[in-house]
Amino acid sequence: MDMTKIQSTQRNYYILFSLLLVFFQCQGIGQDHYNFKPLQSSGKIPDDFIYSFSEKYNKKTDSLNQKENSDLELEKSFYEESFYHINQLLNSGKVTFNDPASKYVSEIADILLEEKPEVREKLRFYTVKSSSVNAFTSSEGIILINLGLLSQVKNEAQLAFILCHEISHYIEKHPLDIYINNSEIYSQTQSSNFQKYAYQKALVETNKYSKEKEEEADQLGLQLFLSSKYSLASAVKVFDVLKNEKEPYRNISFSLKDFNSAYLTFSDTSFFGSYADPDPISLKKLPIRGTHPSPIRRQTLIRRKVRKIDNSSRNEFILPASRFHSLQKQCRFELVRQYLLENKYEKAIYLANILLKEHPGHPYLMKEIGFALFGLANYANSGRLWDVHINFEEKNGPENRVNYIFDVLTDEQINLMAILYNWNLLKSYPSPRNQKALETIIFQFGKAFYSKEYLRDIQKNQVFKLGLKKALTENDFVSLFENSLTKNPKKLLMPLDKTDLILDKKKIKLTGYHFGIDQVVFIDPFFQYYDDRKEISNQYFKSEKYQKEFMSMVNQYADKFEIQNQILAPPYIGKENSEKHRQMSLIKLWILERNNHSSLDWVSLYYDDVQELIPVFGTPYIIALGGIGIKQSRKSKNLTLVAGILFLPILPYSLFYNFTPQQDFILYAVIYDLEKDASNSVLSKRVGMKASESNMNSQLYDFFLQLHQKSKD
Repeated sequence: MDMTKIQSTQRNYYILFSLLLVFFQCQGIGQDHYNFKPLQSSGKIPDDFIYSFSEKYNKKTDSLNQKENSDLELEKSFYEESFYHINQLLNSGKVTFNDPASKYVSEIADILLEEKPEVREKLRFYTVKSSSVNAFTSSEGIILINLGLLSQVKNEAQLAFILCHEISHYIEKHPLDIYINNSEIYSQTQSSNFQKYAYQKALVETNKYSKEKEEEADQLGLQLFLSSKYSLASAVKVFDVLKNEKEPYRNISFSLKDFNSAYLTFSDTSFFGSYADPDPISLKKLPIRGTHPSPIRRQTLIRRKVRKIDNSSRNEFILPASRFHSLQKQCRFELVRQYLLENKYEKAIYLANILLKEHPGHPYLMKEIGFALFGLANYANSGRLWDVHINFEEKNGPENRVNYIFDVLTDEQINLMAILYNWNLLKSYPSPRNQKALETIIFQFGKAFYSKEYLRDIQKNQVFKLGLKKALTENDFVSLFENSLTKNPKKLLMPLDKTDLILDKKKIKLTGYHFGIDQVVFIDPFFQYYDDRKEISNQYFKSEKYQKEFMSMVNQYADKFEIQNQILAPPYIGKENSEKHRQMSLIKLWILERNNHSSLDWVSLYYDDVQELIPVFGTPYIIALGGIGIKQSRKSKNLTLVAGILFLPILPYSLFYNFTPQQDFILYAVIYDLEKDASNSVLSKRVGMKASESNMNSQLYDFFLQLHQKSKD
C-alpha cells in the first residue's frame, strides 16, 4: 500500500476515531422519572452548529498567517480536517446543546475557571450520545461529554477533575501537537525500505506520544483542580471509574425472575444449573494498548501528588448534590436506549432491570426491555444473533448472567420470550411501537416455526411453549396472533413479488420511476468531493462549495416541479429555531437506525416520535439526497498507450485517456416513509463525467421529474 495513503488514512482515522468516541443526550434535572422524557436541545442554537467549517477555518487561519510558524502548513491541514469533522459531528443529531446536562457541566466549568475568565469565555460544553465512558476536546474550544461518562461518575468532584483534564488539553493545544507529531513520524516511514516494519514502529511511537500528552493533561489538570474546593479523594477515585468503564454495574445482581409474567415463570436455580459468576479478571493483568496510559498508572501518579495535601475542607459537591443525582438518574435512563441504538441489547436489559429495582413497573424501562427482546429475536431469525450477542465467556460479574441466558436459549425460545413478554407488556402499557414490534416478531416466528400442528407438539415441561399455549386462550391475543401470522407488517411502494419486481425493473429502465409525490422534506442534502490522487482524498473545501450549490439546485427544481418542500439543514434553520433543529436531529437518528438494520424487517425505536412529525411536516416522505464527485488516476494506462501505438486511429483517445484523470459523479436518493417506518426506494446513478454544474443539473432534473410523475396504472 502507498505509504502516502497510509499516512493520510492514519491522520483521518485519528480524528475520526476521536470523534466516534462521542455521542448521546440526556434531560431533566429534577424531573419526575416515572414520566421520563428524553432530553433535547433548547434555546438559541450556538454558532458552533450554524457556522460552516470554512468560516471557522478562515477565521482561525487569518490569525495564524500573522505569526511566524515553521509548522504553518501542517497547522492549516489540521484545522481543515478537524473543523470539517467536528462540524459533521455537531450536526449529526448526536450532540445536544442547552440541555440540563450541558448546562450543569458548564456551571462546573464556571467554578473551575473563576480565576481564568479569558479561558472560560473560549470554551463551550455539549452532551453527546454515546455509551462510551469518555470526553473529547477539540482545538476550537468545544468540549464534548459522553452520556456514558455522565452515567458513571460518582459525584460532581469526579466530573470536575475530568473537565480539568479536558480543559488542559485545550490550553496546551494537545490535539494540534499530536497531529503534527504523528504527521512527522509517518512521513519518515515513506523513505524506509521496510515500510511494514516502519509503519508498526510509527504506530508505537505515535501512541507513546499520545500517552505522554494524556499524563501531562492529568498533571496540569490537577493544578487547576487544586485551585477549587473539590475533594482530592474524588480526583484519585475517578480512575476507578475509567478502570471499570466496560463493566459500570458489574457488582449489581441480576435474576432471571425479573422476566416472570403471567405466561412465563423462571427459576434461577433450574435455569442456570451449575453456572456460577466467574471471578473478575485482575485489571492489572490486562494489556494496555492504544492512545491512553493505564488508569492504574495515572491513578498512582495523582495519588502521589495529593497524598500530603489536606482534604478536610474539600467537598464532593459544590452545586446541590440533588442536581447531580437527578441528572445522573436521567442519563442512566437514557443510556438504556443508547445501548439499544448501539445493538447492545443484553446490556440494555441488564441496566433496565437494575433501574427497575428502584422504579418497579416503570413503563419506559419495561418497553425498552421489550424492544431489546424484539432486537434479539429479529437478529436470531435472520441467522445473525452472534452479531449482537455477547458470549458469556467473555464477560465477568452478574451482567454475565444476561449473556448466559441468550447463549443457551434456542432461536425458537428467544422468539417465544419476545412474543410473550411484549404481549404482557402491551396489555399494561399500550404503545404503537411495541405493538408493531410484536406483530413483526409473530410474523417472523410464524414463517420459521409455527404450523397448524404446532400446539399438539407442545411438551408440558417447556415453559416457553406452555406460556404460548396459555396466551392462546385469550381472545385478544389469538386475534393479534392470527392477523400477524398472515400479513407482512410493512407493504412498501416497490413490489414484493419476484415476477412483478423483474417486470417493474424493465419498465423503470424504459420510463423511470413514477412516485407522484408532491410534498417532501429534504434532510440535510450533502455533497462529498474526493480526489484519490491527493494525500488527503476528501477535498473539504470543494465538498462544502459543491454542497451549497447542490442545495440551491434542490430548491430550484422543487419549485420548478411544484413540489412543496422544506430543507432541514443548518443553513436553512437559523439560530432561533431550536425546534427545527430538534426535528432534524430526530430524523437523522431515525435514518441512522433504519440504515443500520436495512436488511431486517425492523421497527424503529423512534417510531412513536416520528409519527408525531407527519402532521407537522404535512407529509410522511423524507428524502436523503446527496451527490459524490470522484477524481482518480486511470487504470491500465500502459496497455491503452500500447494499443494506441499499434492502432494509430485510436492514438488520440489513448493519449487523452493517459493524461486526464477518471472523473465520476454519483447522485443518490433514499425516499423514506415515516408512516410505514421504512425506506421505500433507493435511487443511485453513476455518471462517467465530472461533477460539473451542468451534470448536477441534468441528474437532478431527471430525479425531480420521476419524483413528480404519477403512475398511469
